[in-house]
Amino acid sequence: MSITKDFTYQRSSDGTTCTIVASDLVFTPDLIDPKQDHVIYADSLTFDTSRGDLWFPGHSLTIYARQLFQSSPGSGSISTKGVDCILGAPAGKDKTNDDPKVNGNNPNGQDGDPAKPEDFGGDAGDITIVVGEIPKAMSFNVSGGKGRAGQDGGDAAVGLIGPSGRDDDLSSNHKKRYSEGTIGGVGCEGGKGGDSGIPGRGGSGGMFHCNTLIDVRVSGVLINVGHRGGMPGDPGKGGLKGPGGPGGIGGRRYKWHHYPMAGGEYIDDGRYDNGPQGPPGKDGRQRTGSLGSRGELWFDTINDLTKYFQPDDHLFGYLQLLLQVVKVKYLDGDYSRTKEMLTWIYGITKAPSTTDKWQGLHDESRVLLGRLSRGLDYFGNAVNFVPLASFNLYCSSVTNMLILGSHIEDVFQNFTTFLADQTKTYKDFDAAFKQAQDVINAYTQNRDTTIKQRKALWDECLDLGNQIAQAKQVMMDAEEKFKDAVNRKAKCLAFKDILGLVATIVACPENVASVMDSLEKLSASALASKVISIAGELPTDYLKLCQTIDKISSDFTDSADLFKKVQAHVDDDGAKLVTSVEDFDIKLEEFASMPEAADYKIAVHHYANLCTTRNAKIVECSKMDELILSFEGKILQTKAQLDQLQSDKASLADPTTAPYRNFMLSLYQNFKDNMLNYLFYEINAFKYRTLQDFDKILQSGNTLAEFQVLQSDILAAAIDFENSAGHETPYSDTKLDVTALAAPNWQGTFSTTGVLDFQVPLDIHAFAGWSEVRALTFRASLVGLKSSSSSSAAAAAASGSGGGQEDIYITLTCHGDSTIVARDGKKHRFTHNAVQSVYQYKLGSDGREQYEAGGTLADSVGTGAETKTIALSPFCTWSLRVPRQDKSGNPLNVGVDLTTVTQVLLFFSGTAVGSAAGGGGSSSSRQGNETSKWAECKRISRRQW
Repeated sequence: MSITKDFTYQRSSDGTTCTIVASDLVFTPDLIDPKQDHVIYADSLTFDTSRGDLWFPGHSLTIYARQLFQSSPGSGSISTKGVDCILGAPAGKDKTNDDPKVNGNNPNGQDGDPAKPEDFGGDAGDITIVVGEIPKAMSFNVSGGKGRAGQDGGDAAVGLIGPSGRDDDLSSNHKKRYSEGTIGGVGCEGGKGGDSGIPGRGGSGGMFHCNTLIDVRVSGVLINVGHRGGMPGDPGKGGLKGPGGPGGIGGRRYKWHHYPMAGGEYIDDGRYDNGPQGPPGKDGRQRTGSLGSRGELWFDTINDLTKYFQPDDHLFGYLQLLLQVVKVKYLDGDYSRTKEMLTWIYGITKAPSTTDKWQGLHDESRVLLGRLSRGLDYFGNAVNFVPLASFNLYCSSVTNMLILGSHIEDVFQNFTTFLADQTKTYKDFDAAFKQAQDVINAYTQNRDTTIKQRKALWDECLDLGNQIAQAKQVMMDAEEKFKDAVNRKAKCLAFKDILGLVATIVACPENVASVMDSLEKLSASALASKVISIAGELPTDYLKLCQTIDKISSDFTDSADLFKKVQAHVDDDGAKLVTSVEDFDIKLEEFASMPEAADYKIAVHHYANLCTTRNAKIVECSKMDELILSFEGKILQTKAQLDQLQSDKASLADPTTAPYRNFMLSLYQNFKDNMLNYLFYEINAFKYRTLQDFDKILQSGNTLAEFQVLQSDILAAAIDFENSAGHETPYSDTKLDVTALAAPNWQGTFSTTGVLDFQVPLDIHAFAGWSEVRALTFRASLVGLKSSSSSSAAAAAASGSGGGQEDIYITLTCHGDSTIVARDGKKHRFTHNAVQSVYQYKLGSDGREQYEAGGTLADSVGTGAETKTIALSPFCTWSLRVPRQDKSGNPLNVGVDLTTVTQVLLFFSGTAVGSAAGGGGSSSSRQGNETSKWAECKRISRRQW
């Protein structure tokens, strides 16, 4: 079930947002699209900052993950910092021209231009985190970007020239001036330097919202977040001041000049001095920009996952991918990771599960999580359950599934080929949709079959419950007789211990009964169609669920111990039942000579055996409930996705998008998941028949094509075992007195109910020295049985008018709690579905019995090439019945008087290993020779298989 990168890393974009859906993702700089926002869905997400910041320049980042890490917190950060303005400072303003004609008599320098919006620092993107846990320190940055530098102000020009001085004013008096002139005026102040332009404003800090299941404020994990506003641009320089203007020109000066011959006149005598230089101007101001606003920080604890997730196609694809990945983790034995992923999926899908496809995901995660929380492996098989008793049925069921699987794999491989080389048009939509419908039909058939099996198993649990009630009364009666006998003999401390142990034994099944009642009530509720066995809701504290997981070893040698542990989840005292019976036997040893003690021991063992058998069936009912719910989930999910895709033409325009991609992944992986269960049970059946481990392990990397090879290998190995010479020896008509194995008052119960319950122990004398004992056929004898027609038939025979024979019908039910002892002495425990066989014989007026029909315990015994069988172990709990009517209500065993029965005998025939095997009695009936016929046709070819 390995999953390729085409599915574990999915990337899509709508032009503004890049969405990534992944399982485990190490995010490196090359995955950043600097022009888009990013939304990342992952199970475990690690940001690799070993080479510096991971910068999403001014774009938002949204993270949905179960766990979030940073590889090198000290060497960089996850940053959505705003972009610094990349424009350099604008060129400074030009110096003002000194020529007043050019500067228009304005010597001041030019002010720098203020920044425009495009000169501002970029705003930071927001970071939104919705994760289960941040285990280690991380660094983030949502600071604003820096603005553009301000423009330099222009330098000022020289000041204007001062006013000119006044010339001498000449009067009419030819010898005196009217007034004297003046020197030039003071020069004007120099120009003021231009102010610098206002720099670009800093960008605003982004919002950092961190939502976690495990509160980082409580866990003490350091989360460092830079969130300052962006810095403004560097300020420009103010323009330099201009020098003072030159002084004004002095006025003209005249003097009187006398001519001796002709009088005199004023002549030019130069100018008065020029005025002083004016004062210099002032430098321009350096103006600064403003900081951007600080970012907002928000930390919150998630109390309800469903409030933080929008149930869209991306989220569905993410959870759909995780569900397939977690199956791989579960199958590979990564139980801790499996638990965490399943609780994450379960919690998120709880709210939107009102729609079919979300309900499907929720149901599947619930099934797996419920199985995991009880300490079971991927297959939920703590009791070595073998649900079928025929390789023939296995072969036909699995082969048909594999044929459908090969078509699905073809479609899936075509799709993955297309993903690798998208130069051709994808044309497999119709084929994919057809296979999806075929899969829905297969799941529906699987579900219906499992419902029937579950109903039969539950009916058996109820039937066993009735037997337990009767056995309890017998045990309590035997206890009273035992107490009386002990009181008559002697009082002792051990006696009190014995009674205490029996009280414990009695209490255990009562708890199981309450579980059965709750399951019955649940089946009658609104959830009846799903037959859910998981009572109530799973714990809300899902991250702490199921701290310890017990894994079954590959050879299932520890399944018996694990079964006891698992029983504790169904019955609080379930594990005590076995140990209490063992302690009871030890305590009872000193009373072994008392007949009442022997009867008491038989009654206690009979009661405990029935309870153990019933409890195992309850566990398997729970497994079947999970399978039914899982099938329901897969049907809902597949059909809802199929309908959505067929109705949404846009989704078919690009088959690489998440909806279709994840539809194909689930179609393939879910079917593989289904096949794994079938093959697992088939391997269990192989182990049950051969007591050998199968060396081909079901692994997560298997393809459906590899499953086909595995199926062939299983069948070939089974055939090789059947054809191996000398490993088993037939035996026939081995007699068991089952009344010696039943409760002490069996006659009263049997005569009233027609039912005799018993268990064949491993140490029974009839099979002493044998191993790998298998029962293929049986015959039964009710010693002392008489019917109402016997006397009339006998009278008719005596008068010579002919004799009569009575048809006797018996059913023998194997309850499936089998133990098989291998030739090396190792005990193998299995649980399988109940097997019921009918036996018919004629009872003559003289008491002779003549075989008529039935008595077959294994599939197709004695039919030549159809000898494909999983023989039963006799070492289990049995029920023999003399029914009063058949299933259709037709009367049976009319006139049969069971009060005359003094002994009930069974004669098993089959195969075994050991020197004693092959002995036992023989029978002249046709049924008694079934075993030899089976042995003659046992060697078969693979072609026949």
